[in-house]
Amino acid sequence: MKLYKKTFIIGMSLLTSLSCVEEQDLIIPNPNGISSADFSLRGSEALLSFSTAAYGDLQLRGTFARHAFFIHDGMSDECDAGQMEADKQQMHDYAVDPANIGVTRYWIACNQGIAKANAVLNNIEAINQSGASEDEINQAIGENHFLRAYYYFLLTSRFGSVPMPLVPTDGAVASAGIGKTDRALVYQQIISDLDAAIPLCGTRASLGSDNAGRATKGAAHALKARVYLNNPSGPVDYVSAVASLREVLADPSGYTIDGVDYADNFNVAGEHNNESIFEINFSDEFDVNAQGGAWSTTGSGFAESTFRGIEYATFGNLPTSATLRNAFETDDPRLPVTVRPNNRWMKYTLPDDNNPPAGPINVRVIRTADVLLMLAECLNAIDSVANRTEILSLMNQVRDRVGMPNYGTPAMDTDFPVTNQAEILAAIQHERMVELAGEQVRLNDLLRWGIAKEAIEANRLNTIQNTPPINFIIGKHELLPIPSREIDQNVGLTNADQNPGF
Repeated sequence: MKLYKKTFIIGMSLLTSLSCVEEQDLIIPNPNGISSADFSLRGSEALLSFSTAAYGDLQLRGTFARHAFFIHDGMSDECDAGQMEADKQQMHDYAVDPANIGVTRYWIACNQGIAKANAVLNNIEAINQSGASEDEINQAIGENHFLRAYYYFLLTSRFGSVPMPLVPTDGAVASAGIGKTDRALVYQQIISDLDAAIPLCGTRASLGSDNAGRATKGAAHALKARVYLNNPSGPVDYVSAVASLREVLADPSGYTIDGVDYADNFNVAGEHNNESIFEINFSDEFDVNAQGGAWSTTGSGFAESTFRGIEYATFGNLPTSATLRNAFETDDPRLPVTVRPNNRWMKYTLPDDNNPPAGPINVRVIRTADVLLMLAECLNAIDSVANRTEILSLMNQVRDRVGMPNYGTPAMDTDFPVTNQAEILAAIQHERMVELAGEQVRLNDLLRWGIAKEAIEANRLNTIQNTPPINFIIGKHELLPIPSREIDQNVGLTNADQNPGF
């Protein structure tokens, strides 16, 4: 059973006390709010509802129900542009303005998730008095450290320095009244939260299938490695990333690609398989007449479906690019799993060409193949000569699963030789593109490798749409603009806080 079917998503607004009796007499209490003075939890079910609230904002239209795909996939070189709405066309064309509605919804959804995690992490006393077991309490606290870390990673990856509230905030905008925190400090907080999550969260094996979708030790280690690898605020910490990745592979849950069909990473049947480390649950069970509950922007109700299928397969808003299709080698079985004959996406869609608005397929945030390739990249950066045997073994595990020729053999040496560090990196870059296409990692990869401008501009020259070329401006287009709504409503921000170039 999917986690979100079992939980009732609640919001919480903590009211602050005022010193003047006269002012208090004039305040009309929020009937939907919960006073921190009166807040209490009664039993395991109450704790479960409270502690899992922050998961719901990963299912929103602003995040993985819709806009996260356009922000991460659509702004990489994996996609061309179909007949899209203006806000999504802006993303693809690198012409986003601060009023862009999709970017605004992404910002709001992430901050809503942070606010819910903060509500949990700042009510430890009530959690400890809930009557739940020690394991339940630890899991509740640990997974909210994980979720807060993940939301801040989603934010700082795309916006750079952002407001970073760590206590509950009141108001429609979660970060109201809080100025920007330096990006390097945001990354430090993300690592700190993950360090806090690891000893508290259970393993996938200990939590069991009834809790599939909840954060685990393995998920926290894997996200920690991804953060280390994608931290632009300082030198990449390859050594720490390696330590985290080895923890994932040593996890007693047995994360592996062995025995997992590649296609089962992107369908309903293969959800929470042995390769999956963290995924976002979706379902069409609560959707009314298949009309797409994912359109909810508030996190209320039972919006648990995603528009990924109808956007990518039926509407074709972001068809696969020639750059991506040409990257696949002859007879690579991952190509038909990724791309339809009409060049639209197959991955994460139902086989039918007419996918419904209420898509039920879970989004796999991190899976083991990604871990293997991240580890290969880190070991190559540390010492390509000393680590060569292990690097090739990691890369070839991914190849063996789909029956493709191994790196370091004559069959691959012509196109992808691996005789030195630069060649090995090029091979890793190739393998990540064809293995992880459409999984919201490509843009971060391009930025990390310092080839975003080259790749994105070259992709537009290869497009079948005959649209004007993209001018990727270094120093500007690595980030999105802070939404104008946030600057207007947050008294801690001014126009001077806007990201460069916007």
